[in-house]
Amino acid sequence: MKKLFETSDGRKYKVGVDTYCDNPLALGVVLTNTEDEYDYHVLTVNLGKYYRDETFIPMGASFIDVNSLSLTDKEITRFLNEVSTPHKAFGVTATRDSGFVTYPLHDFNLEALAEYDKDGVEEYKKDYREALIAERKKMLEEAEELEDPER
Repeated sequence: MKKLFETSDGRKYKVGVDTYCDNPLALGVVLTNTEDEYDYHVLTVNLGKYYRDETFIPMGASFIDVNSLSLTDKEITRFLNEVSTPHKAFGVTATRDSGFVTYPLHDFNLEALAEYDKDGVEEYKKDYREALIAERKKMLEEAEELEDPER
């Protein structure tokens, strides 16, 4: 049986792990109340495959959807602290701006997430690897075209 996240007031949430269909490099994490499917929280947001310049999002990392989440909610913050840490780049938390919002990048502990959704984590890892290989092949092909424009 999958582990559930339980709030201090007794609400129980299923944790779903997935990828975004248009960006398998981005990890998706959703909490859904076991008794009320309309009580759910999408914790992550898909902001593309890079987190800065041309640097791919690392496996297990995703941007936290601070625009939709109430991070003042102690329960969500507690869950995020249980399964993730801010991703540091040059000593500061990596972020990405979109519109008027700055989204922090977090590194999720995939082993901790697997306690909640093992199948979702395994599928995410498979999808991430395949997408990263495809992206790297594309980069190599582009580099070869620069070397030999007649190809």
